[in-house]
Amino acid sequence: MPEQEPHSRIEAKSSVNETLNHRSVELARHSETLENRETSERRVEQAAAEAKEHAQSKEKPAPHEKPKEVSHLSATKTAQQKSYKQTMGTVQTQMSPLSRSFSKVIHNPGVEKASDFIGSTVARPASLLAGSLFAFIAVAGLYITAKFVGFSLTGFETIGTFIIGWILGLCYDFVKVMVSGKR
Repeated sequence: MPEQEPHSRIEAKSSVNETLNHRSVELARHSETLENRETSERRVEQAAAEAKEHAQSKEKPAPHEKPKEVSHLSATKTAQQKSYKQTMGTVQTQMSPLSRSFSKVIHNPGVEKASDFIGSTVARPASLLAGSLFAFIAVAGLYITAKFVGFSLTGFETIGTFIIGWILGLCYDFVKVMVSGKR
């Protein structure tokens, strides 16, 4: 047994050494992390101090002068309009003369407002879809009935059934908006 005792002591010492080495590596990592935090905190404090100095160094308006109020909305709106006109000009220069003149008519502010109004009231997608589907189904039924019974169609059937379907679609849209509150 005396031979095994030194061997077990050596193993115990080596496991203690490994544990100590592992602990020292962990401590070194932990200290690096703390140093990094302290460094970043110092940087933040320095940046805050610089920003404060910069803000204080700005000239303040005299007490009797009223600072200019800048309307961000109007500045943004005018910038958007300018950008829109510039983009339209660039695109229109690349069009054929006929397309360019048509684009100028279509993108006229009055025409665009009228188109938006019609699109949001009369020409709603649901009402147009309902009118088209109703017209297709009703005219198909009328055509089949006319073939078997033997009477002729006048041509107004398609327009009439579309108008009926369109009105039904508008009513559906109206009820949907009233119930859900969403457009």
